[in-house]
Amino acid sequence: MINFKQKKLSKNEIFNYLIENQDIFIPRLDTRLNIAEYALKLHLYARHFCAFNNEKLVGLIACYYNDHLSRTGFISSVSVNKKYQGLGIMTNLLDLVIDYGKKNNFEKLKLEVRPENNSVTAIYKKVGFYEVTGSKSCVLMEIRLKK
Repeated sequence: MINFKQKKLSKNEIFNYLIENQDIFIPRLDTRLNIAEYALKLHLYARHFCAFNNEKLVGLIACYYNDHLSRTGFISSVSVNKKYQGLGIMTNLLDLVIDYGKKNNFEKLKLEVRPENNSVTAIYKKVGFYEVTGSKSCVLMEIRLKK
């Protein structure tokens, strides 16, 4: 059974998860950033929305909810372990992230996605994100949290 919760992860938990799952990112995570530095940044500044199977971390959204002036959150990382994809984990995690933003009076939530990542983009659209701008390398999407 998959359990979903917001939980502050250690930098080592984030690092190990990212190393184990780096090939699910497009392009592969280690080809575009230093995973150790990224794990530390996520540990220090992001909120972690997690999916666990027993005690194993199988899905993670790291989101910055720290821009209190514009009341805008930013999703930095979304991933679900390959073995657990297709089970609705990403949608459930996105629901947690969106609910957190609403409860904490944020107005918008943004993210960037690669244009070739069609299956993930479809999930974002399904939960209410829409495209703001796009280029060959990146599509900016957002969802309004306040009506």
